[in-house]
Amino acid sequence: MTGTPEPVHIVGAGRAGLGLAGALAAAGKPVVLLARHEVKAPATVQVIPDAALWPAALSAAGLVLLAVPDDAIEKVARQLAPHLPAKAVVLHLSGLRDRSALKPLAGKVAATGSFHPLQSLVDPLDAPMHLRGAVAALEGDGEAVAAGRRLAQHLRMQPVELLAEQKAAYHAAAALVSNGAVTLAGLAEDLLSAAGIRDLPGHRMVGPLLTGTAHNVERLGAGEALTGPIRRGDAKTVQTHLDTLPLGLRPLYVALGRETLRIAREQGLESARAEAVEKVLRSGSV
Repeated sequence: MTGTPEPVHIVGAGRAGLGLAGALAAAGKPVVLLARHEVKAPATVQVIPDAALWPAALSAAGLVLLAVPDDAIEKVARQLAPHLPAKAVVLHLSGLRDRSALKPLAGKVAATGSFHPLQSLVDPLDAPMHLRGAVAALEGDGEAVAAGRRLAQHLRMQPVELLAEQKAAYHAAAALVSNGAVTLAGLAEDLLSAAGIRDLPGHRMVGPLLTGTAHNVERLGAGEALTGPIRRGDAKTVQTHLDTLPLGLRPLYVALGRETLRIAREQGLESARAEAVEKVLRSGSV
């Protein structure tokens, strides 16, 4: 007979910790969430809201996830080191840092590594849906990566193994897409508002556009998903955009436009049209 599945212990009850706890619970995995205060979590998640009770809870832990800020990982690892059993596998959730952030646990636990969900977790209630199909970036000791793969399987995520030296580029790419898209959406909302468009809030207009674009990128890749005036080589439209934008936004539009033009050329934009767009972008940069 099989015994009760071993729970996943999650240290930290911020968005990532709560989101993963809820997603794992929804997948039928037992979860113990270690917090410093009372938090609202799914009924099937065991919450321990007092750090003084953590040592007892961790004494028999198998898989431990540190859902804490990057600059706190080493400190928390040092605090937990005396209380973790030798069999434990410990993974932190940082997209940037590697297993070296867990060096206080070296030689004291079975394996260390990192498990980074390549997804934006804002509302913990939505985490099960958002994590399904998303990438889980894994790095660390062999046993840690294997544990990360099993965790990804429970969450129906796609595991991708990284080397420690690849994490900075990986995380920069993630920030460009996730944080950059939100920033651009915010600027778009400001433009719509300044233009006096009031029938719908800006985010209700921009959001579906982002969703459609993201779907096209996922299905086709960035090159084939590219549309718009630069992809068509419509220099007059690009000039109109520059004339319309506030002065402070023009350098950003030009910088993004140059990269867009590079992709458009790779996708076969004819030379004369590309040169006309490039001329407009050059004039808009002064």
